[in-house]
Amino acid sequence: MPSAARLAFLQDATSALVDWHEVGDVRAYTALSEAGQAGLLRHVAAAAAHRDALTVQLWEAVSLALQHTEPAEREFLADELAGALNVHPQTARALVLRVEQIDDNPALIEAARRGELTENHVLAALAVLTPDLPPAVRARALDAVITRYRWRAHQQPELGWPTPGAFRRALAKELLAHDQQAARKREQAATDRRGVWADPLPDGQAQLVLVGPAAMVLSMKDRLDALAQAGHAHAGPDDSRTLDNRRFDAGYALLTSDGPPASTGSVADSAVGPFGGLRVRGIEVQLITPFSTAQGGSLELAELAGYGPVLPATARELMAQADHVRRVVVDATTGEILTVDDATPITGATPAERAAQVAEAVRRAGTDPVVIRPLTTEAYRPTLRILRHIRLRDRNIA
Repeated sequence: MPSAARLAFLQDATSALVDWHEVGDVRAYTALSEAGQAGLLRHVAAAAAHRDALTVQLWEAVSLALQHTEPAEREFLADELAGALNVHPQTARALVLRVEQIDDNPALIEAARRGELTENHVLAALAVLTPDLPPAVRARALDAVITRYRWRAHQQPELGWPTPGAFRRALAKELLAHDQQAARKREQAATDRRGVWADPLPDGQAQLVLVGPAAMVLSMKDRLDALAQAGHAHAGPDDSRTLDNRRFDAGYALLTSDGPPASTGSVADSAVGPFGGLRVRGIEVQLITPFSTAQGGSLELAELAGYGPVLPATARELMAQADHVRRVVVDATTGEILTVDDATPITGATPAERAAQVAEAVRRAGTDPVVIRPLTTEAYRPTLRILRHIRLRDRNIA
């Protein structure tokens, strides 16, 4: 039976909706047109909440169907669902697999029943709650993140729950904290599967997909961005190409030139780390520093700009190559960003000099006093510091 919390959530969402199933009844349209912008936004929010509640019902119904189906007959359940939902059997199989994964993480469905997590939150969480993780690790990480945000929503209702992306990142970070050794093995196994694939697209197009260590992929993208910007500056005002057009053109020019390869190092060579001696350019590592560090807490490391949390071992390897290290001070309980320091450039000419600069940056991050400056300006445009704070807050790091 559905929980009382979910039923109450569904009833509240339904009561907030304007009934416009009867298309001929102009009163529904009149009510909406007279509601104003705020009223329309409330209706949109109520409709989305209603949709999410019904999605939870769908997941629970499929879960019950799975429970009442013999294991030997489960392969046929997707075909039956495809007929009931009028979708392709492959779509129905994906739904069954999703529900099985949700059933393996009961805290997710419970929070969705309460209306705390939307469908997008659940799907974002499933992206990091992979089946190869031990059930106990998944359960502990989920409980820690949901409890933290539930407490925040109660204490600071104006903040509410995080976006699906922020929820996924918090969960990924918690999983790393609970299972670092296994996460390191998974990271190395994934690095061993790195590669390049070309897939055809309609209208005479194709896409080139590169999958590998995040630091290297982001470094390649930063290089393309720099070349695209430089190409635009040289092309002059008649250049009508978009930024993406210029990135593609720069990448094509790089990959089809006759120049020598940058390095023959092996990414998988464990003797020199996961980057195989390759110098990965353009890296900025953020030192995520809980405010409690000033009272003797531990310094958390670290996030990669444009990606998110990484393992401590990976962070150390990245910091040995980093061009910049930046301290980001967060609230130790909620994880909210309090202040963002200026970046420390790592300019050493030798590995020893760079290591010493990184070590000093880490020491200062854990010992220097935290200065929280007001994020205000009298200027028409926001300052670079304000923009940086917002990007880091939303983890849309540029």
